[in-house]
Amino acid sequence: MSAIGRFGEAQRPPRLDLGAPMVDNIARLIGAGLAARICERFGGRRIYIASNPAPDDPLPSTIGYAAALRVGAVFGGERVAIPREAGHRTRSKVAALRRQGMSVSNIARELGCSERNVYKVLSQIRNE
Repeated sequence: MSAIGRFGEAQRPPRLDLGAPMVDNIARLIGAGLAARICERFGGRRIYIASNPAPDDPLPSTIGYAAALRVGAVFGGERVAIPREAGHRTRSKVAALRRQGMSVSNIARELGCSERNVYKVLSQIRNE
């Protein structure tokens, strides 16, 4: 079945941002609220995304079967590192500020963290 068929004929899958953290792309598929539920339940761990999850698997139990199918259609077969919610917010802010062209020093000042932490976050984003 093609990706378009899995998402319905009238609806195309959202465009993913290859430079964004994985959980941001999951949020594009199922919405920020459901992505936040994933972070709350699985934060700090790696989880396996099944292509065709069973309704009683942990992911569908957390976000619902329909949403789990959408995630599985795109990321099925992968092990995904799920950030803790607080860390995800910082990562998202660092990534957004860097895309705007802000320097590491200014990002650290803006977010109230060390430059070393900003470099660490940028490195993690590049390696995902």
